Amino acid sequence: MRKLTALADWLGDGKVGPLDAAVAIAALYALLQAVSQAAIVCWLGAGVGIDDAEQLIYLPYLQAGYGGSQPPIYTWINWAAAQAFGTNVFTLRLVKYLVFFAGLAAVHATMRSLGYSRTTAAAALFGMMTLPQWVWESQRALSHSVAAICFASLALLSLARLARRQSPANYATLGISAAAAILAKYNNAIALGGMLAAAFSIRKLRQPILKPGLLISLAAALLALAPTLVWSLAHVDRLLARTGKFSIGTDELSFLSTALAGIAKLIDASFEFSIITVIVFGVALAIAKVRPPELRHAASLGDSLLWRTLAFGLVITAILVVASGATNVRDRWMLPVLFLLPAALAAWIEPLGERGRKAQGVVILAGLLAAVLTMPALWYVQAYGGSGLGRTVRLDYPALYSEMKAVEPVRTIVSQESWIGNFRLVDQDLHLLTEEVPAFATLLQEPAVLIWLDDACPPSEVLDPLVAAGYSLDGPIHTVEAKERRGGTRTVSFIALEQSDPATAGAAQAPLCAE
Repeated sequence: MRKLTALADWLGDGKVGPLDAAVAIAALYALLQAVSQAAIVCWLGAGVGIDDAEQLIYLPYLQAGYGGSQPPIYTWINWAAAQAFGTNVFTLRLVKYLVFFAGLAAVHATMRSLGYSRTTAAAALFGMMTLPQWVWESQRALSHSVAAICFASLALLSLARLARRQSPANYATLGISAAAAILAKYNNAIALGGMLAAAFSIRKLRQPILKPGLLISLAAALLALAPTLVWSLAHVDRLLARTGKFSIGTDELSFLSTALAGIAKLIDASFEFSIITVIVFGVALAIAKVRPPELRHAASLGDSLLWRTLAFGLVITAILVVASGATNVRDRWMLPVLFLLPAALAAWIEPLGERGRKAQGVVILAGLLAAVLTMPALWYVQAYGGSGLGRTVRLDYPALYSEMKAVEPVRTIVSQESWIGNFRLVDQDLHLLTEEVPAFATLLQEPAVLIWLDDACPPSEVLDPLVAAGYSLDGPIHTVEAKERRGGTRTVSFIALEQSDPATAGAAQAPLCAE
């Protein structure tokens, strides 16, 4: 027990050279995860998951926007890294964990800028690891959401620093970080709205925000957002491609019933998102023998900012859910709205003195334990994936690519799903397209094949862009039992794409499926 207490004290208040111990350990953790996961994938010859495969599809293109309702900044970072380190799994993992670490470090720095102790900042950092959507989902599958937390944290850090010193540089930094947050995940507008509403509600923060220097922030933000804003207006269909996941208008319910259903889903998602973190902090307070009445104290400026940011974020989300008619809200979508919950809880118990510090130490150890325990599980996921599309990491892509080329020449591979991005790791000159890729017709170059998994017929969703591009499916369907790493096979089908006869254009179908 003494060793655990000493470890918690060191993580809370220790130093590693110029870095606080908590930040140094977070950096070490990110480095270990990046290197170990990439090494495992390369050693086993496995592919990468759906989100990483999507990045591989877009990696050759530096554009103002991309398909699938996805914002561009994470892909920009990947593009820049690929120019320096090449297109490989190590580059993907380096970017992922650099952004992951930057988010943690920004939360820690924000707490210090708000005047909290090193221990409180460490509890906020490691408290993030008690959020399953962060410690597990963000490492297992998410990409843009990781960037969303990173840049939302940097925006809050910029706001905290602006409150201390209203310089032109700080105003510009606030604008740029806010723009970066939106370019990381569009729903970060909710997080930013919560932060600004919270700041306006606090006199000491309202004054610097209402100064003329805010025009510098607005100008910097608009300048940074302008290319993507123009692109989005020209590609509204790509911007809204995945709004169906919110189940807007799918139920024939009255406005009131729809609103209540949406709010119920929001409450459920918020509960699922926060319950483990709340339990961890509750256990920590119990171990420290903190009595409930002791938790009643005046809020500091930082307390007010953190808690009001959470509250306003939830209010904005509720308004959007009701106004849009959404009836589906998932817990992981709450990440940009509620990611500050551990920081707010850690800040609230700082005034409790030694017992508060003890409770923070328990949170620090719990977060560290959660991070360490997820490592082997994440290694397994990186190597073997899951079921369905997650299982595509096991495919032997070099062998599958060779089998395809033995039957049909290949320059472009088209599919409904982004798993085909893994072919970029085999041949970097390939054109890889899904129906969500903008400029589909321009990028499709012959010879091309359409490829899909498991079913006898090609997916109907991808036929429309093929028809629009002037292609038909008149040849035979080739089906192979593609090998999977470490045993097993998976049915993969593909068919050559040919230019349509003008007389029959618009009738793209696979004859073998029509029989």
